[in-house]
Amino acid sequence: MELIIAMLAVLTIVGWSLAWRGWQQARHMTEQEERARAYARMSSDWYWEQDAQLHFTWLSGGVLDKAGVDPERFYGRTRQEMLAGSMTDEAAAMFDDHQKILDSRQAFQDFEYPIVNATGQISHVSVSGEPVFDQRGGFMGYRGTGKDVTERYRIQAAMRQMAQYDDLTTLPNRKLFHDRLGQAVELARRGGASLALLYFDLDRFKPVNDRWGHEAGDRLLKEVAERVLEIVRKSDTVARLGGDEFVILLQGVGLRENAGWIAAEVREALAYPFVIDGVMEEIHIGASIGIAYYPDDALTGDELVRMADARMYLDKAKQRHGMTGH
Repeated sequence: MELIIAMLAVLTIVGWSLAWRGWQQARHMTEQEERARAYARMSSDWYWEQDAQLHFTWLSGGVLDKAGVDPERFYGRTRQEMLAGSMTDEAAAMFDDHQKILDSRQAFQDFEYPIVNATGQISHVSVSGEPVFDQRGGFMGYRGTGKDVTERYRIQAAMRQMAQYDDLTTLPNRKLFHDRLGQAVELARRGGASLALLYFDLDRFKPVNDRWGHEAGDRLLKEVAERVLEIVRKSDTVARLGGDEFVILLQGVGLRENAGWIAAEVREALAYPFVIDGVMEEIHIGASIGIAYYPDDALTGDELVRMADARMYLDKAKQRHGMTGH
């Protein structure tokens, strides 16, 4: 009897010990889970898991919390279903390629795609993931991380803007213009099309800077750009090469008269008086314009620019002698 009592005591002690150890382990796991959740809340990334059908089973992260997004509304849906109606055409094409990676059960890193948010603005996100398999090698789904990279895209866009566009007028600068001109000449050569290049500078612009200062001159240049843009088509390129020199690249010009008509419109628009803030009187300027045609006058972009530039100076000389010409 005493032996039985002793054995029961030992079993009781062992049971309590196992229970205590189990409770300790459970508490430890709970603390780890809570710690993981805390890190997720503080992280700039979000974390996600998907099942074998790529439906979200878990989604968490500080970014979502701060945005007031309830992760549970994504559960049971795929990433494409989440983005239905808000995905751009560009993103849809990218997802087609991405699906091939998912179908082959490969890991992926930094898959970036644009989405349209509730306010109509485009955001960019980046996700990385790895496949999850069971002990028998059966596919169970994906898990990974995601982050918002919109700010990086904004900075990159700003840098491209600075590198390719004129700070003052926001028109394409010399570099971007020559890139477009080279492409236009190549396309025209392949398709047997024609191009026209209008090169013009402003008459009586220097006295504006001398009399009213460079700020007034800058405002005048911006107004010049706005007036010219109202004349040309959206498919045409208006660029500022520097100072008061501008060019207009016309593609698909079937008749020489079309370019001449646009030149006349530009001349008329710039002859109309300008009213500039800070200047108490109207400013009167004009424009000297030269036109060159591809392929009649030149076969390369550089030759086309030189020909249009030379004809602009001929036009300027004619105007000094009271003559007209285009």
